[in-house]
This record gives sequence, structure tokens and C-alpha cells, in this order.
Amino acid sequence: LTLTLTLTLTLTLTRCSRGSYCPPGASRMTSCPAGRYGDDDGLSSSLCSGICDPGHFCEVKSTSAQSSPCPAGTYNGSHGLTSAAGCAVCAPGTRCPSGSAEPVRCAPGTVAPTNNSAKCDKCVAGKYQAAAGQLTCDECGEGTYCEAGANAETRCKAGYYSDKVRADNASACKPCAAGYACPTGSIEPTWCQPGSVQSLTGQATCAKCAAGTFQSSRGRTACEACTLGGYC
Repeated sequence: LTLTLTLTLTLTLTRCSRGSYCPPGASRMTSCPAGRYGDDDGLSSSLCSGICDPGHFCEVKSTSAQSSPCPAGTYNGSHGLTSAAGCAVCAPGTRCPSGSAEPVRCAPGTVAPTNNSAKCDKCVAGKYQAAAGQLTCDECGEGTYCEAGANAETRCKAGYYSDKVRADNASACKPCAAGYACPTGSIEPTWCQPGSVQSLTGQATCAKCAAGTFQSSRGRTACEACTLGGYC
């Protein structure tokens, strides 16, 4: 009696999946180390596909150079970060959106009073900030006004004035009365001096009295004719 046995062996090879690598002769996959990523399958080296991008970190078995962004309010300027703990906190006067590689200074008209800011805040109406990277806004002075987000004081236009601090719109500027002049940015009306007058409201200058007329007082709206026996 003769017994014949036939054995058939089938070997199935599996390519290493993304986020892993398989050295030659490996019996199992090994996860890409923290700080690196594998964005392709079939990798064979612990170097995987490369190191993480700035502004991001790569935990074990990451599949992208931007696998995990640094949280908003933090940043990272180096490659190969392994965890969020390595993301640095943004300083006051700067902002760091999620995934930032470096802090960005607040633009004029905006501020960040505390650290760990994801965005900068606009100056409120009545205040302004002319410089970048600042923590606080400055008050608008007399003769000016500042709308929200202002990076400079806006002076009251010629013929108007404002004696108010922290004015937040143009309506705070009041027209000069007749007999007065208000150059641009005036904080109060200026009397028309003797020899000059102003008959209208909201004017920037006073008008000189014409030949043959005069005005001896200040703050007047009209000149007077020269009297007999004299000249002007």
C-alpha cells in the first residue's frame, strides 16, 4: 500500500501601509517614529517619507508632513516636532493661527494684550494704534476721531472742531460759529481777529476787511465802513 501526500503552500506578501515601514526580511510592520511621517505604502526605512513641517507635529504612525497643526495661539519654527508640547506660546502683540510656523505681529489698528492669541483684536472706536506688534490702543485726542480698527487719528475737517477725547465718529466734530475760524484738527473755535470777519458757519479761515472797511473788534461777522475824515 502506497500513500502519496501533496502539500501546497501559498505565501501572501502584504505591502507596508502608510504611516509604517518594513525593513528587508521584516515579519511585521513598524510604525514611523514620532517627528516623521509616511505618506506612501511600501516604505522600507525608519526615515519614512521625511520629517514634519514647521507649524505642525507628527506623532507615531503619522501619514502627512502636516499631520497635526500646532494649536491656535502657539507656533513651531522647526522641522520634526513630535508632539503639541513642543509648540511655543505666542507672545503678547502677536497672533498665531492654527498651524503657525512663526508669530505674526499685530497690524496697525489691532492689538493682542495677552499671550496665546490666535488673532489680534481691532482697536475699539475712539482709540487707535499706529504701530505694529502692540498690546494696547491709544486714545484719540481732541480735534480728532477714531472709528473701530483705526491705525491713526482722523482730524476734524476744516471748519469743524471737537473738544472731546475718544470721539468715535465724524459727528463729534461740530461746525464753527460765525465770527470764528476752525483750521483742520481744531479743538476749539478761533476768534476772527480785528481787521477780519466771518459771516458764515463752518469756515476754516476769517476774511480780511476790504479796502474802505474796518473791524476793530474780534469775533465779528461783518466789517464796518470807514467814517468821514478817515480812510481804511
